Amino acid sequence: MAPTNSSTTFLTAPSLFIIALSINTSHAHSRWNCPVPRSPSTGIKTGPCGDDINDFTIDSSSIVEIKPGPLRVVFEESITHTGAPFRISLSADGSDDSSCVLLDHIPHNDCCRPSFTDPSTYTPYVITVNIPNVICERCSLHLSNPMTDKIGSDGSPTGIGCTDPDGTCFSVYHSCTVPFRIVADVENGAVSRSEYQCESLESMNEGWPSVWFGDNGEEVDASVPGVYRRESSIWSDVDNTLTTVPTRYIEDAGGVCGSKEEEATGTVSSTQSPEQYITPTLSDGNETAPAADDNNEELKGGMEQSSVVSSMANPGYEVSFWTCVLFLGMMIV
Repeated sequence: MAPTNSSTTFLTAPSLFIIALSINTSHAHSRWNCPVPRSPSTGIKTGPCGDDINDFTIDSSSIVEIKPGPLRVVFEESITHTGAPFRISLSADGSDDSSCVLLDHIPHNDCCRPSFTDPSTYTPYVITVNIPNVICERCSLHLSNPMTDKIGSDGSPTGIGCTDPDGTCFSVYHSCTVPFRIVADVENGAVSRSEYQCESLESMNEGWPSVWFGDNGEEVDASVPGVYRRESSIWSDVDNTLTTVPTRYIEDAGGVCGSKEEEATGTVSSTQSPEQYITPTLSDGNETAPAADDNNEELKGGMEQSSVVSSMANPGYEVSFWTCVLFLGMMIV
């Protein structure tokens, strides 16, 4: 008797393997560490803040206050992307719809291979930015991270690069901090954030380099705001600061993320170490991680090994994975 037609669709073993692999390799990329991020996810791809855009809700008794001037900040990377630079901006008062860039073309640290499932291995970046003399009741810092490792020859030292925001950089990761209050110096000409006109990066970032290291260690132009290529430099493995910039971007300016007992008020102590500001929380992210960094063959093996070791070290993560495998396996004929 000939078999009858059936509308039931069965998965083959290879299909099951591919689906299971994609489940086990969902990763993410970068986020704020200090000030505290609104979301613990490192995989936000909708700028500037993902689902938390324009969410400035915070108890007034717990809001952190900062002063204009130098402010040490910390962000971190959960999966390395060779040469993918960063940008830091200041939001409007109570709104993420507009912002002023505080520091652009922050070069990538190509040193490390963090494991997504182990936040203690995330690569930290420590840098000092300049907060303008504005009055702001609810401001936030925006972090943007264009994935220039994905744009092929356009990201080379001789390439055209890609643009962001709202440009040709098709893959960009974002993170926003919880709201904080800027206590401005009124006697020194402070203006409200709504009246503030964004300053030029040249005036804000005196001495900031306009050339970084690109592919094969070649010099790459980083002088045009919002135009990105693969841009890297050398970060300290002692205090995680950038070693190739003037002292003003390296020194500990105190405040909420610094070690000096000054400037910060609120519920976060300025004497805590950066790692204490956020409890590591795993996030599914919203993009399947690439098999490896296309620009680095050695990194491919490192990421694959890291994925295996990390899953073994995290039984909860592995239970979810194998539960899915078992469920899908029941559908195989």
